[in-house]
Amino acid sequence: MQITPYLVTYDAMSYFPHLATVARFLIDPECDFGVAVDEVEIFAHVETEGFVNKELDFMRVRFQERLITLPKIWFRRKRRLIEIAYQSRMSESDLKAISEARFAREFFTEMTSALMLINKRISKSDEFHLDNFLSGVSKGVRRFENLNDFQILELMAESRNNS
Repeated sequence: MQITPYLVTYDAMSYFPHLATVARFLIDPECDFGVAVDEVEIFAHVETEGFVNKELDFMRVRFQERLITLPKIWFRRKRRLIEIAYQSRMSESDLKAISEARFAREFFTEMTSALMLINKRISKSDEFHLDNFLSGVSKGVRRFENLNDFQILELMAESRNNS
């Protein structure tokens, strides 16, 4: 199962390869979850600090209205895709410092919490082993927690260099 994280602001949505590297640790690759889900896309909504372009103010207002409705989860069964949107506790300035291990850890914690929402959309008829999934997330969390800050930074640097 692939996990693809995105960061969403009022005027942009971005994919960061180094955050995808962190997301790799969310699930133990040895666990079998069944065939119902191939990918999980996680959309972390981050509020913008400071200057907002007046011409784009309508987008900021729409974004603020959307934040109130989060978290949300969608299961696109035919595409075998789960989409999760949530409001991040991280700020825009945190994202600029995401290369720091403590922010990578914060983002990891948020994504782990977001993954727990999956049980709200999985039904018994889906070919998805929820218990295995939850166990796989627990194993992934332990693997990530065992990394020291230097190892996290090294992994993120490798992903930036390879992208």
